[in-house]
Amino acid sequence: PEWGLLPSEDAVVFIDNHDTQRTSGNNILTYKDPKLYKMAVAFMLAWSYGFPRIMSSFAFQKSDTGPPHDNKQNILSVPVKEDQTCDSGWVCEHRWRQISNMVRFRNIVRGNGLLYN
Repeated sequence: PEWGLLPSEDAVVFIDNHDTQRTSGNNILTYKDPKLYKMAVAFMLAWSYGFPRIMSSFAFQKSDTGPPHDNKQNILSVPVKEDQTCDSGWVCEHRWRQISNMVRFRNIVRGNGLLYN
């Protein structure tokens, strides 16, 4: 059935972005609910609709919190741990094993008739 969606080649799909993460009162799925977030991103990447965009963010407590920085307001480099996740206030959802594996899956099956846009 027709859902009234944009044609796949014209659609950008995402679970969250820097604005929706910080909109209080919304029931937006973010890194703060990691199990559901990983499942939603996996579904998005497995589904053959649109061009997916994956969030890579930093932790925040208030909506106007900026990225990790030093006392001179210089943004800190992103430290990557042995397990390839980030540290020091960086979330780096794109590095989470479940998400990076689904990106790899999507790239492998693209063009094989299994996944298409």
